[in-house]
Amino acid sequence: MRLISATVRNYRIHRDTRVEFDPSRTIIGGGNETGKSTLVEALHRGLFLKARTVGEIRALMLPMHAAAAPEVEITFEAGGTRYHLMKRFSGASGTTQLSDAAGSVWRGEEAESRLLALVGVTELQRATKDRLQEQWAHLWVWQGQGMQDPSLRDSPEQDRLIRRLQEEGGAIVTQSDADTGIFRALEQRYREFYTATGMMKAGSGLKTAMEARDAAEEQRMAAHAAYLRLLSAINEVETAEAEGRQCREQDAMLQMDHAAVSAGLTKAGELTAGIVKKEAEAKLAEASWKALLEERERFLELKRDISAYEESLAPLDAMHEELKQSVAEAARAYEDAAERSRLSASATAPAETTMECIRAWVALFAAEEAHRRIAELMKQAEGYVKRSRSLQQDMSLLPAVDGAALTALREAHSELDRADAGLQAMASGVTVLEGDSSVSIGGKPLREGESVLLDDAAEIEAGGRFRFMIRPGGGNRLLEARIRAEEVRSRFASMLEGYGVASMEAAVDANIRRQELYGEKMKADASLKALDPDGALRMRFEASGLQLEDARSSASMSAGRSGGLPRPGTEADALALLETAAARLGEARKQEREEHEGMVASGALFQSLQTELQLKTEESSLRRQGLEACRNELERLERRHGGDALLQAALGLALAAKSEADAALAALQLSYSNLQPRQLEHDMERLDRALRLNQQRLQECRERSLSQRAVLERDGSDDPFGTLYAATEVARQAEEQFRRVEQRARATKLLYELYREEQALDARRFSRPLAEKITGYLCCMFGPGLEAAVDYTGKSFSNIRIQRGGTGSIGFSGLSGGMKEQVAAAVRLSIAELLAEGYGGTLPVVFDDAFTNTDPQRVQLLQRMLDRAASQGLQIIILSCNPGEYSSLGATPVSLEVTAHREEGGERGL
Repeated sequence: MRLISATVRNYRIHRDTRVEFDPSRTIIGGGNETGKSTLVEALHRGLFLKARTVGEIRALMLPMHAAAAPEVEITFEAGGTRYHLMKRFSGASGTTQLSDAAGSVWRGEEAESRLLALVGVTELQRATKDRLQEQWAHLWVWQGQGMQDPSLRDSPEQDRLIRRLQEEGGAIVTQSDADTGIFRALEQRYREFYTATGMMKAGSGLKTAMEARDAAEEQRMAAHAAYLRLLSAINEVETAEAEGRQCREQDAMLQMDHAAVSAGLTKAGELTAGIVKKEAEAKLAEASWKALLEERERFLELKRDISAYEESLAPLDAMHEELKQSVAEAARAYEDAAERSRLSASATAPAETTMECIRAWVALFAAEEAHRRIAELMKQAEGYVKRSRSLQQDMSLLPAVDGAALTALREAHSELDRADAGLQAMASGVTVLEGDSSVSIGGKPLREGESVLLDDAAEIEAGGRFRFMIRPGGGNRLLEARIRAEEVRSRFASMLEGYGVASMEAAVDANIRRQELYGEKMKADASLKALDPDGALRMRFEASGLQLEDARSSASMSAGRSGGLPRPGTEADALALLETAAARLGEARKQEREEHEGMVASGALFQSLQTELQLKTEESSLRRQGLEACRNELERLERRHGGDALLQAALGLALAAKSEADAALAALQLSYSNLQPRQLEHDMERLDRALRLNQQRLQECRERSLSQRAVLERDGSDDPFGTLYAATEVARQAEEQFRRVEQRARATKLLYELYREEQALDARRFSRPLAEKITGYLCCMFGPGLEAAVDYTGKSFSNIRIQRGGTGSIGFSGLSGGMKEQVAAAVRLSIAELLAEGYGGTLPVVFDDAFTNTDPQRVQLLQRMLDRAASQGLQIIILSCNPGEYSSLGATPVSLEVTAHREEGGERGL
């Protein structure tokens, strides 16, 4: 079957779109929203959807603009005959018409049935979008489905493909009836033992034998556990009674140790009380001894301090007298230095007054010079201002023609020239070739050789004998040209008059003169700006005059203070006088500074000596006070103790009492330490803990003995050993029965699996033609060495995978996005090639943007695979937003333009 052409009307975005298909290769290109996917959807609905379809699926086909019902026309070839299909999807009133080249026509249900037979599908009982896409799903790759697994699985085309593979050579592996009967019997025997997944089947003889074996083993284990429990109970009773006797013996020993430790702790408490009493007595004796010892040491210290004070006072008094004399001499020297400093300061004042006067004269000369320079600048600036004003006045007398006005005049003049030229082109010309002065045209005499242009009717006279009336051609156009020329001439004259010039030449001259005057004015303004950039020259001139007056006043006052010192004749004389006065003032100030420094030094020495005298006076007074205080304190100590001898005797008695108290305390502390009271406390804690734990252990032994005796009373009534022997024998017999049944089941399973392996090998032979075709297509892209494989389960094909060389295979789900698109395309083309034999040797294969994840380099190689399919008789139809990528395929291009009507919000689902 081959598509020839298709026309889609009023189908969503499409108003009336027609496409001609190449017999082998067609590429349909167009940008987004041009309706490529909608076009192939309409083509698919035309082949597989009834025209009288109603509901949601028809609603999705309705046009996006006000129009009639959707229509699809398809011309195709099937079985060597050309057919023309027309469908109108108008709901319950939809129509279908199918005709062939011989003139046969089918309509309605007859046409639908005939069409289903031609495309080789069965009628859909309930049409949905997903069910529709299953029709020719191996040939029609919808947008977004390029990476889906292309296996047919439960597709209606599965049986057709199997028949074709049998024709290709798969029929040689079909099995005989005897083989089939043996396998079915073997399979039935296998199913008695195992489920379809190979698990042990519930209720089977194998499962029953295994459950009986497990139950017997549980009973044996229970009998063995009861036997062990009885033996354990006997051992536990004996062990608990032995441990109880041992605990009672240990308790008696621990009680004796506990009493001994308790007596030691009581003795330690008594010693602690005695130690506290003796510590108090020892501290009291020590305090008395330390007090007497401190009194004795203070007695000796006071004697030493009195001797030291007496020895230091004599040289201190001598030094004090010497300092008194030095202070008196320093005071006289300071007074002499102060008088000399005062005299030098009075000599500096006249020199400073003279220096001030000369500086005022120098400042006056500088102010006069500055005022003179600014006055000259003011004079130049006033000249520039006058020049600028004069030029501005000259410019105001010129006609008001500037650059903009001149441009407007030139445009008007050019327009006038064009109007005159147009008028002259339409006017008639008359030339006097030969004649005398008697020839006149329009009352104007013309001489021989002169010409005139006539744009209106005019009379020609010749010698008073002949009169002619000449009317130029052109009619209304000539009249309009003349009126236009007059209007332009009048407007140009008005403009000249408005600007105050008589002609265009006068306007040009006026503009040139204006530009010259403007240039001179700009020069004058620039010179003025250079002299007075900030416009403050006059303010500086006035400020300079004020500064000059201040300088004159200051010079007059300084001259008065200097005693009438005469003014120098020039600024140079003033500077010379200033230099001489500065030298004299420097000498006077130097002398004053030296005398002042001498006075400061004398004053500092006087102050230093006076301070030292004061310090020595204070030190002498403090030493005398200290000596008196020591003598008074020593006298009080002698009165308190009756002298040094009695103090030493009392000190000896206090020391003896302290030694006796320390010895008694040390004896008690030694006894307490020998008892080790901290260790006794730890021993008491340890023995208490041991007694408590021993009692707990004794109680546990009693409880264990009682519990195990109860076990003996409960289980000791039966023969546990006999029960164990009987249970063991039953378990052995059940194990032997299970092994016999298991051996039969395993043999059955082994034979069944061997038979299945042979069937799988036959299935691989059956699917080999399909795998070889897929491999041939993939080698076009990836070169030799790449192999494809596909499994046949006896009902369908699945598990597509590829491998290269001796490496492991990769399933379809494990491939990358681009690789999935390429492998899926190879599978679809292989299936289409096998099925094409039932459709006259060809079938259309549609790829709607099916390679969006394939990179551009792979697309170039992909075209080899597509070209191979076309060479094998398939009709390849590609829809792409980038048709240029398929330029090397050699396909017939079809371009869809964005010409369809869109509703607000844009196209939906195109």
